[in-house]
Amino acid sequence: MSAKSNRLATLKAAHPTCYFCATAPSATEDHVPSRECFRDRIAPEGFAFGACKRCNNSAGQWEQAVALTLLLADHSDALPSGKQFEKLVTGVANNNPELMPKILKGPKAARHHFRAKGLWLSPGTTFAETTILELPAEMRAAFKLFARRLTCAIFYKEVGYPLPLDWIMAVAWSPWSEPATHKAADVSNNLFPEYVLTGRRNTNIGEQFRYRWGFHPEGNLFGFAAQFSKAYLIFGCAVAPSLHKGEDGWEPHSSDFPTGRNVSPLNN
Repeated sequence: MSAKSNRLATLKAAHPTCYFCATAPSATEDHVPSRECFRDRIAPEGFAFGACKRCNNSAGQWEQAVALTLLLADHSDALPSGKQFEKLVTGVANNNPELMPKILKGPKAARHHFRAKGLWLSPGTTFAETTILELPAEMRAAFKLFARRLTCAIFYKEVGYPLPLDWIMAVAWSPWSEPATHKAADVSNNLFPEYVLTGRRNTNIGEQFRYRWGFHPEGNLFGFAAQFSKAYLIFGCAVAPSLHKGEDGWEPHSSDFPTGRNVSPLNN
């Protein structure tokens, strides 16, 4: 038996039920977040989950688009290789061209964006040097699925069992370039007591993925805030049905499978 087969067998034995649909037996290894979200696909350890084939295969193209957005939006100094960018751009252009971000260059576009958002340039930076990333409206569905899968993955990792299908979930995301995102990060520091800085043995991957989380077992309440480098902050919250008061933006986990199990997220 190969090393890959041994690893999958060990994973399935330790995690017999799919982390996402919470019903089907694990048959594959699913990396959440996708390795494409990290520079040169060097992902943190400990984020491989047992998944059924349909759940694993249902989000690859949408995760590809989110990964491209996360890497393009990163304001940190470290950049992935041109080869990784080229592969992601080609993949999104071929599989989901409607999800391709639009890159706006030039002082006019930058000035309009900053004024509309109430933002200010960093000292020493000019509008001519600034590039604006404009996302198509269709990216909302891709980010939604990405955030809901991430919620299920972190819940499984930290709580120890799959998120129940009848629990109600809400997710949100915000680019790090927005001042409101920094305020939301400060709030999450006080709201969620547990902090995780992910990493990899013998390899320095920096602070590409870190999160705060909290779980109230008696109240059946779970929440987290995850930061991807200096690109995006993603939030997720899940509660038992008894705690849901009918607020907008909350949907049961079972709605991720409206036809029983696994459909394209862009049909949701």
